[in-house]
Amino acid sequence: MNRARFAFVTLSAAVLAACASQAPPVPRVAQQYQIAQPVAFAKNPDTQVYTLGDGGPNAQNVNGLQVGADGAFYFTVAATPTATPWPTAGEIGRFNPVARTQTFAAVPYMPGAIDETASGAVFVQEFNNTSGTPTVDRYSGIGGTDKQITVAFGPPDFQAPWNGMSSNFVVGADGLLWFASSLSPDLAEIHQSTNTATVFPLKTPSGGFPPNPQFVVLGTDHYIYTTDATNNGVIRVASTGSSKGANTFTALPGGFDNFVYSPQGITEGSDGRLYVSELAAGAQNYSGSQLDSAVPAKSLSFTSVGLPAGAVPYLFAPDANGVVYFSDYRYYGLGVYNTSTGSMVDLPLPAPIDGGIVIDSKGVPWSACISALVLPRQACVERVALTSTWEVFPAATLTLYTQDEYGNPLPPGLLGIGETGNSGPFTVSSSNTHVCTAQVVSGFDHNIAVNPLKAGTCTLSITDAHARTVKTYVTVVSGKGIPQMHVRPGRLR
Repeated sequence: MNRARFAFVTLSAAVLAACASQAPPVPRVAQQYQIAQPVAFAKNPDTQVYTLGDGGPNAQNVNGLQVGADGAFYFTVAATPTATPWPTAGEIGRFNPVARTQTFAAVPYMPGAIDETASGAVFVQEFNNTSGTPTVDRYSGIGGTDKQITVAFGPPDFQAPWNGMSSNFVVGADGLLWFASSLSPDLAEIHQSTNTATVFPLKTPSGGFPPNPQFVVLGTDHYIYTTDATNNGVIRVASTGSSKGANTFTALPGGFDNFVYSPQGITEGSDGRLYVSELAAGAQNYSGSQLDSAVPAKSLSFTSVGLPAGAVPYLFAPDANGVVYFSDYRYYGLGVYNTSTGSMVDLPLPAPIDGGIVIDSKGVPWSACISALVLPRQACVERVALTSTWEVFPAATLTLYTQDEYGNPLPPGLLGIGETGNSGPFTVSSSNTHVCTAQVVSGFDHNIAVNPLKAGTCTLSITDAHARTVKTYVTVVSGKGIPQMHVRPGRLR
């Protein structure tokens, strides 16, 4: 995202408020939540966590996660950037979701997106390198021979602590591998037969700035769609035919070129609609972020979908049954949106979600994750096997805090109810209302707010419409607690 332009945020606040008032009303829960801390011996039975890479300093964050043509998960990991210049080393790997095994190899650059094609070749974007040249590496396999492909992207249109790219790969209607620059106003495609790249400049919308493309998706209409972080919109690009590369811009509901919103992830659900993360990058804690939807068409028209508990959608993965999963970067949880019913839940996960989501051959979502919200930590992948028997996320035994280390009162904890169907409506009661109270979040009946009142223990009894009750055990700690309510995702483009 163009950080140089954020200085204009306060100057345009009144204008933004006027623009936002024209968007369709969106149901919101404005309350903040702390992340409940799962007790180690009581992890949710529907989740399993697996470390990626060697677990060392170069494997702290997941920068890329993609299902390859062979059905395995291909990943890139790197160190957490803590100073400038950013790291120029990392690891790439392959994770087998059936055997739960991995192979990985070190690389002399900070890797970004990764994908494996039907040819067996593995393509990796260099997110940050020592040369400063935009480069994609083509490997014969993990640890195999490397062919470097130089990409003639235009010069960066703003300064950033990285010099490469971190978009994602998608196969276009022409059968070639497409991706965005994330620094320059260009898209590109790779010809696997020649190991060369063709660059397609994106037009600057009238009255706007040069585009800053982020993530890409191929629509069923055979067009490439990319989010534009600079102008707060989506760009539609012809990926085949005589007009290949021709593109048009559509603004998102948050308003055109408003210096506040910065759209990121984009996908197309099995319902045939596009889904976009409209990140409120200029707002504290990303409050006001939106999930937008539109039918792919020459004349796009996006509307916003209500989000539970002020969630911040970042990256997406649709399944074949009408569900769109998204990574929530406010509470580090998994968002689950049912496109046919309109229901949505935010599931806080035992290992904080941090990056992309993939769907395995059985339809089970896996998320990129980190072992802890503070350093040192390890990159990981987390399996979330939702079943017809609902479970409470992030765990059945939790710790909440009444105050931070300075004595300031803390907000309620957020719980999620995960399932494949709909067992609601749910009710919840507390065994000790002097220690904690709880209520179902209004408008989002699969999320529960737990209010810690004073130190002690309390048991929550959550009951569904079929009289099934699940108990969640809560320990409330007063003072000296520093629960992680949210961390700004420092690796956002």
